[in-house]
Amino acid sequence: MNERFTSFKLNRLTNEKGYTFPYLFFIFIIIFLITHHALQSLTIEAELVHNKEENIHLETLFLSAYNDFHSDLLDLKPKPQNQHTSYTYPDGHVKVTYFLSNSSQVRASFFVETDNQSTLTQEIFFSINHQSDE
Repeated sequence: MNERFTSFKLNRLTNEKGYTFPYLFFIFIIIFLITHHALQSLTIEAELVHNKEENIHLETLFLSAYNDFHSDLLDLKPKPQNQHTSYTYPDGHVKVTYFLSNSSQVRASFFVETDNQSTLTQEIFFSINHQSDE
C-alpha cells in the first residue's frame, strides 16, 4: 500500500501532461500582484505622511507668526504703504507684508516657507482698535 501511494505521488509531480505549469504560473502571478499592490500602497502612504508633516510645519509656522505679529502690531505703527517684517523659527521663516487699509484695519499677507521649501500664503485683516482679527 505504501508503494502505491509513493508511485501515485511521484506520477503526479512529474508533469508529464503539462498540468503543473499553469497552476504554478497562476499562483506566481497572484503572489506577484499581491506583493506589488502592498509595495505600491506602502509608497503612497509614505508620501502622504510626508505631505501631512509638511502641512503641520506650515500651519505651526503660520500660527506662530500670526501670534507674534498680532502682539507686535501696535509697536510696528502701520502706514498706508507696504511694510515688511519677518520672523524666523526652527522649522522655517515667515515674511509678513502689511499696510493700513483704512483707519481701523491692517491688511497683512503672510508668506510662510519651511526648510524643505514648502510654501503657504495667507492674507488676514487685523483690527487696530480691538486687537482682534475679523
